[in-house]
Amino acid sequence: EAGAGSSYTIRLNSEPTATVQVDLTATLGQVTLSPATFTFTALNYMTPQTFTVTASDDDFTETSPHFDVIHHTVTTADTTYAALAPGDMNVDVTDDDPAGLIVDATAPGTSVTEGGAGDTIDVKLASQPLVPVIITFTNVQVATGSPSITIQPGDWNTPVSVPVSAIDDAL
Repeated sequence: EAGAGSSYTIRLNSEPTATVQVDLTATLGQVTLSPATFTFTALNYMTPQTFTVTASDDDFTETSPHFDVIHHTVTTADTTYAALAPGDMNVDVTDDDPAGLIVDATAPGTSVTEGGAGDTIDVKLASQPLVPVIITFTNVQVATGSPSITIQPGDWNTPVSVPVSAIDDAL
C-alpha cells in the first residue's frame, strides 16, 4: 500500500485464429490492475503485454502481508485458446497502516491535583480497525481514568476525551 506496484507480462505462444481477449479481475479488491483487459490478434500475439498491479491504499490495519487473487479469463472463438484455463495468481500486499494508540494532552500539558482538579486526555487510533476497539484504563501510579472506551471503525481518527484525576492518598 502507498508504494510501488509490480508488473507481469502475458503473450501468446502461437498465432490465434481469432481475437483473444484476456481479462484480469482482483477477486478481493486489495489491488488494482492496469490495464484490466488486453486483446491479442494475429499481429501482436508474440508481443508481451504488461499488466501493472498496484495495492489499493486504505486506512485499515490489516495483517501484513495480506493478499489478493488475480483471476484470468480468456474469451475467444479460437478453440485452442478458448480451452485454456489460466490459473489464478496470488499477490502479497504489505500494509502501510500500523496499529497504534495516540494519546495527547488536551492542553499544553495534562495536570491533576490530589483531591482537586482533574484534566482530560484525548485518545484515538493510528489507523482504522476492522472491528470496534475497546481500550480499558487501569490505575497507573497516581492517575485514573474512566474504566474503558470503545472506538468504532468509522470514528478511529476522532479523538475521544477521557477524564483523568489523581488518586487522593496519604503518600
